[in-house]
Amino acid sequence: MTTSNPKYLPAALALAAGASKTEAARKAKVSRTTINNWIKKQDFQEFLDKLKREHFLKSVDKSISTIDPALDFLRQVMKDKDEKTADRLRAANKLLSFGSRNAEAKEILDRIEKLEKKIDANDQAIIDIFNR
Repeated sequence: MTTSNPKYLPAALALAAGASKTEAARKAKVSRTTINNWIKKQDFQEFLDKLKREHFLKSVDKSISTIDPALDFLRQVMKDKDEKTADRLRAANKLLSFGSRNAEAKEILDRIEKLEKKIDANDQAIIDIFNR
């Protein structure tokens, strides 16, 4: 990933990770006023936005990797006869809630995919009309 100003990199990385402007200035070895001026520049803002997206996607990947172990743990609690009934019920409720939300998300994704296919078909029909 490149930017027109190499000095942007340490500041933008710090800001994308949630650091304050003061901390970003310290890491970039510039003043806080410089950080404020950079933030007003379109090229810095675009670079920062790209880094924030990448940081967010990495965070999502990390959280996704914890889903299976968490679900396994909840299943264990739910099935463990030595656990309190209330704890077993809470674990079952969490599993049902997670499953329900995932089912809704899958349904939405399926609907989006169908709509995208219809749009693609319509786009192709329009192209065919103009190519006649």
